[in-house]
Amino acid sequence: MRAEARLDVSKRTTMKKKVAALRRQDIIPGVVFGKGFEPMPVQVRYKDFELLLKKIHGTSMFDLHVEGVSMKALVHSLQRDKLSHRIRHIDFHKVDLKEKVSVEVPLVLVGQSRLEDDGQGVVSQQAMTLHVKCLPKDIPSEIEVDRGLIQTKEGVIHVSDIKLPKGVSLASESEKERILAAFMVARAAETKHEEAAPAEETAEQPAE
Repeated sequence: MRAEARLDVSKRTTMKKKVAALRRQDIIPGVVFGKGFEPMPVQVRYKDFELLLKKIHGTSMFDLHVEGVSMKALVHSLQRDKLSHRIRHIDFHKVDLKEKVSVEVPLVLVGQSRLEDDGQGVVSQQAMTLHVKCLPKDIPSEIEVDRGLIQTKEGVIHVSDIKLPKGVSLASESEKERILAAFMVARAAETKHEEAAPAEETAEQPAE
C-alpha cells in the first residue's frame, strides 16, 4: 500500500523551554525517530498537520518530507494540552517497509447480537484500540469486532475471539484474554423483572 498523503516539515533548532515561542506561532515541535536512525528534531505548521490528520487514519503511513529528504512515516504519538486539547508535540516514526512495526489500531463494533434484537440490552465496547504488529503495508485502518459473538447476558468478547486481518498479529500474547466488548442488560428489562417478582409472591399468598 503506497502512502498518498504528504507532510512537509523542517529541522528544528529551537529546544527545551524555548519551544513555547514556536507554539505561539502555531508551529508544533516534534521529533522523527526510527530503528538505526538518529532522532531528528523537527517542526511543522499547525494547519499543515491538521490537514494531514484529515487525510489519514491514526495508523496510516504517509510521506514525510524533511527539507527535500523523503521517508515513510507513521504518527507514533501526540502530546496534547490537557485543557485546550491542542497538539503540543508530535513523535514521528520513520519506518522500514521490510521491518514489522507495532501500532495501536482502532477497534470498531459491527453486526448485531440477537440479545440486542430482543431488546434485552446492548453490547458495550470496553476497549477502543488493539496493539498489533505487522509490516507497514499491512497496517489496517481498523479492526472489526462482531457483536454477534455475544450470545448470553453474561457474554463477553475477548481478543482471542476475533479474527485479525492477514499479516497482522498481536504485539503481545498476553493481550489474548483482554475483554473488548461485554453485554449490558437494559435497565428497563431489569426493572420489569424486579416488578414482576413481588407480584408473583403476592399471588401465591392465601387469602385471609
